[in-house]
Amino acid sequence: MLRQRVNACSCKAKTLWRICAREGGKSFHGLSKNKETQVNLLLTNKKRCAKMKKEWRKIDRGVVRLEERISEGRNMETIVDGLHIKYEVEGQGEPVVVLQGWGTKLEVYQCVADCLSSRYQVIRLDLPGFGGSEEPGEGWAVENYVEFLLHFLESFGLSRVSFVGHSYGGRMVIRLASRETLPFTITKLVLIDSAGILPVKTAAQKRKIRRYKRLKKAAEWKISKFLFGTMIEEWKSRQGSADYRAATPRMRECLVKAVNEDLTPLLPKVRQETLLIWGEKDTATPLSDGKTMEQMMPAAGLVVLQGAGHFSFLEQPYVFARVMKSFYGIE
Repeated sequence: MLRQRVNACSCKAKTLWRICAREGGKSFHGLSKNKETQVNLLLTNKKRCAKMKKEWRKIDRGVVRLEERISEGRNMETIVDGLHIKYEVEGQGEPVVVLQGWGTKLEVYQCVADCLSSRYQVIRLDLPGFGGSEEPGEGWAVENYVEFLLHFLESFGLSRVSFVGHSYGGRMVIRLASRETLPFTITKLVLIDSAGILPVKTAAQKRKIRRYKRLKKAAEWKISKFLFGTMIEEWKSRQGSADYRAATPRMRECLVKAVNEDLTPLLPKVRQETLLIWGEKDTATPLSDGKTMEQMMPAAGLVVLQGAGHFSFLEQPYVFARVMKSFYGIE
């Protein structure tokens, strides 16, 4: 609006100045009373226009500086345990830490920050080997990631904090919340399509796993590599889940350790108030897992997002936001 007013004033001033020039230049000599009045208006408008342009330049510079500060705040980096870690912090208030799903970037969880940042300080990070953060030096188990998280949070000096975990991040939340001692108090938990329950393998799946192990062992023989090297590499590239195929060798080690760990025995130890949000059609971590967690966690409640899959918070953003704001007491 201010820019429009400046432009309008500038155009009007230019028109009046042309009148002045046409009537004898910048001197008032020989001008009619009406023209003299127009020139007086011209000079007033021109001074006002110049002042407004000066103010606009100040505002423009301020906006640029503000954008720079926002940019700096939204692209934070730190070093934890020798690893370069990318993170973001938004809002003010009691901290809420968002832990991501496998192979995602922290930007995926912007909608979670948008729900809470009006009243809470939302901390998101790319875990080691995820997004813009450096890979760990060896294949980490979930417990190693929890230890890393505690080291990362030390610099924030937290006394009270809540956690939101999606998929793999849910594994971390369960491991963390089930500990007997922590350097802070966990006030609330949100698990979104959380992993952690080891599925019961069918007879067909067990046969497939045994066959895969036999073929993998045979593929390591020197004669096999010599005769069928190209075929073996093509076969290996088709094995495993999409997450496994997309991961680097180091992160594959981390993934294998995670998916083979059953956190079911830890669920009764998660005593904090817990909101479970699940996609009705989630196939990666089925709704039955959410129901099991609701039964085994002492203070858990389950909300099912109809028609949504494993990324239920993205597929049903409006319902998800209302549920989250209600749980966190945001009007």
